[in-house]
Amino acid sequence: MEAATLRIGEMEVPHDRMVARLHHVEITEEYGISIRLAEQYAYQLAQMTRENLNQSLPLAVGEDVIAEPVIQTPILDGRILIAGNFTRREAADIVARLSVPCPPESGSGS
Repeated sequence: MEAATLRIGEMEVPHDRMVARLHHVEITEEYGISIRLAEQYAYQLAQMTRENLNQSLPLAVGEDVIAEPVIQTPILDGRILIAGNFTRREAADIVARLSVPCPPESGSGS
């Protein structure tokens, strides 16, 4: 499986600059994805969400748009929760796509 980037509006976040985890709400049995961005991307996200209040901002994994939330408040801490209409398998697949480790460099000679 090839690692996917996370696109938030026009910003692209490489898989190695975030941590993605499966999110489960036991009471409602809903699944989602929680994502924590590296500092430089958290700063960009804060600026983008300040500038786009009350507008939708598409979130995509690779080329697949997974949500288009309306920004109601700025996201200042680089933490995103994408919740809602995901099955456990769908949410786990998205987390796996965002969490694929980098392949080892070839030609490192031994």
